[in-house]
Amino acid sequence: MRRTFPLFLLLSVLAHAQNTDGDQLFGSPGIRIIELDFAEPAFFDSLTAYFGQDINMPATLTVDGADHQLVGVQFKGNSSYNGPGDKKPFKVDINAYDDANRVDGEKKFVLNNGFKDPSFLREKLALDLMNANGINAPRCTYAKLYLNGNYWGLYMLVEAVDKTFLDQRFDDNEGNLFKGDPIGDLKWYGPAPTGYYNRYELHTNEATNDWSDLIHAVDVVNNTPASAFADSIHARFKTQSLLRAWAANNLLVNLDSYMGSGHNYYLYHDSVSTEWRWVNWDVNEAFGNFQMNMSVAQLRNMPLDHIGGSPGTRPLYERILGDPQLRSEYIAELCDLVRLGIDTVAVRIKADSLRAVIDQAVLTDTHKFYTYQQFNLNREQDLTLGQFTIPGVLSFLRARVNYLDDALTTAGCITAIADAPMASALSVWPVPADDVLRFSGTTPVRMEIFDTEGRMVSSSQELRNSWELTVGHLTPGLYLVTLRDRAGTLIAQRRVPIVH
Repeated sequence: MRRTFPLFLLLSVLAHAQNTDGDQLFGSPGIRIIELDFAEPAFFDSLTAYFGQDINMPATLTVDGADHQLVGVQFKGNSSYNGPGDKKPFKVDINAYDDANRVDGEKKFVLNNGFKDPSFLREKLALDLMNANGINAPRCTYAKLYLNGNYWGLYMLVEAVDKTFLDQRFDDNEGNLFKGDPIGDLKWYGPAPTGYYNRYELHTNEATNDWSDLIHAVDVVNNTPASAFADSIHARFKTQSLLRAWAANNLLVNLDSYMGSGHNYYLYHDSVSTEWRWVNWDVNEAFGNFQMNMSVAQLRNMPLDHIGGSPGTRPLYERILGDPQLRSEYIAELCDLVRLGIDTVAVRIKADSLRAVIDQAVLTDTHKFYTYQQFNLNREQDLTLGQFTIPGVLSFLRARVNYLDDALTTAGCITAIADAPMASALSVWPVPADDVLRFSGTTPVRMEIFDTEGRMVSSSQELRNSWELTVGHLTPGLYLVTLRDRAGTLIAQRRVPIVH
C-alpha cells in the first residue's frame, strides 16, 4: 500500500523565472487557434516532397485571430510523420523570413499530432509534470490547427528548444546546443567531428560549426577512469538536473529517450557556467507507450535502473548507474519525484479537466488516428489494437507510482525532508481547492503556502488555529500548506491541489 507523503521540492529556480516570453501562448487556459494559409494550392504535396531536407514553405500564420505573419513551415517527426493518414506534425519557424517576427516572444514552435496517444493526454501531462518539478523541458498546450481554412485536427503546441528557450532557463544562450538525434548515444567515435555529424544536430552557432566541446564531453563520459568518474561528471554537467530529468523518464516510463531508444534530448553547453545542461524532449510516448518488447505489466514494474539497449550502448547512463555515488544521487532524485513531486489524485483531476477542454476538438477531428470512444477509454483503460496494447494513462501511472514507492523503500530511499508530523492535525477544505482555501489546526500556528518550485506564495506571521485564504490568483496545480508554531517548529503540512 502506498503511503501519503508531503509535497516539498528543494529546487533551483530557473535563471530567468520572471521572463514572460511564451506565457500567453503556452500558459493561457483553453485551446489555441492556429491557422496556416499557404499561397500554393498543392502545399501538402510540396511539404511532403521537402520532408527531411530542412526546406521551409512560406505560409501566413494566425494565432487566436491575430499575429498575421509570414512564417516558414515544414513537416517534422519520424514515426509520428510516418503514421497513417494525412495528420502530419509540423515545425513552424516564425522568424524564417523576418528576424523580428515573434509570437508572444517566441521564434519557433512545433505542432505534434497525437500519434500513438488516443487519450491526447500523454505529452501534456508529462511536460507539465516535468516543468512543475524543475526539469528542463519545453512547455506545451493544445491547439486546433486549420490549413487553408480547413480544420486539420487537435494538436499539441510545443515550445521549441532554441535560443529563446535557453535565455529563459540558463545563464546565457550563446553556447552550443546539440540535439541527440538521430542516434545520440554519447558513445566515443574518436576525436574527429565527422564521427558525430550523423548522430547529433547542432542547433546554435552553426556558422562556426565547432564540435570540440561535445567531443571532449563524450571523451570524458567514455574514457575517464572509474575512480575519477563522479568528480569529472560533477565538474562538467549540471548533475542534479540531469539526474532529475532521467528520473522523470523512469517514473513516466518514457522509453523513447536516452535511457531507452537513445535519443530525444538536447545538451546545452552553458558558456557562462561551462556546465552541460540536459533538456528532455519529445515525450509523446510517455506512460509506457514506447514498449521495447516489454508487456504493460513489465513496464509498470520497470526497475529503478532500467537501461534500454545492449551493454555499452548508453555509456553515460550505464556509468552513472554503475558509480555508487552517482547512483545514490539518481535514486534520491527519483525518490523526491515519486514521494514529493507527484500526486496521482491531482493528476487525475487535471486529466479530467483537460479532457473536458479538448472533448469537442477531438470529436470533430476527422484526421485523428483513433476513435472518439478510444479517446474516452484510454484515459483509464488499456487499449489492445492488433498486437499492440496502449496503456491507460491514469491506471498506468497509479500502478507505476505504487511499484516505485515499494522499490525505493527497498533501495533505502530517503526523501528530502522527514515525513510531515501528523497530517491529521491539519484539516483542509475543499480538496481540491477552488478560489478559497480553508484550513484549521489543533493549536495556534502561522501558515505558509509553497508552490512546486519551493517558492513561498503566501504566508502570515499571525498565530491562529483557523484560516481562510483566497487562492483564486494562484496557477492551478499542487501546493504545500504548512503550519508552524511560535518557535518555527513544523506542526503539520499537507499537499493541496488547486483547480479553478
